[in-house]
This record gives sequence, structure tokens and C-alpha cells, in this order.
Amino acid sequence: MVKSIPDLNYVYETTHFDMDSLINQCDFYVRGVKRNFVMEELLKRGLTIDFYGAISNSHEFLKYPNFNNNGMVDYKDLDNVYAQAKIALNIMPNFPEGGHDRLFMSMVH
Repeated sequence: MVKSIPDLNYVYETTHFDMDSLINQCDFYVRGVKRNFVMEELLKRGLTIDFYGAISNSHEFLKYPNFNNNGMVDYKDLDNVYAQAKIALNIMPNFPEGGHDRLFMSMVH
């Protein structure tokens, strides 16, 4: 006997399931996996990475001598960081035909 598929509107309305939150968490996870893969491959090949942002004190990247953790940077100071950068790595799966302002700001310099 085949069970019927529940109406998604009914499921959504009768549960405390927050679809927007789930989608955001999935997106965050996918970006993190892709970013970690690319960065680890670059680190393994000896490229120096200057990292800006929040990172755990026990993160696996910290074991690489060519990984420089610069911590958080205020948005107004990003322009100076981009001006000194040779490459800006931006892995955003949700911009297949566009980009984030950070990518374009880095290209200006």
C-alpha cells in the first residue's frame, strides 16, 4: 500500500518548522564545505593564505605555517585589506552569474 505524500503547506503550517532558517543553515554549510576544501588544497600546496574573519582556536588550518590568521576586520577597513591583496577568494554558490560586493571591491584595487 502506497502512503500519500503529505501536503507541504499542511506540514509547514502545523509544525514549528522554520523553513527559512533551515535553508540558511544548509546554504551556510555548503559554502563552508566548499571554502574549506579549496583553502585546504591551497595550503597543502604551500600557498600563503592571509585569513580575515572569525575562526575557532582549534581549527585545522592553524596547523599550517602558511596560514596567517588576521582575525576580524571592520567593514570600513576592508578597502585597505583588498588594496594589499593579490587574490581575493570568494566562494559563493548562490551567485552563479554575479557576485558579492567584496569580490568587486577587491577588483578595484
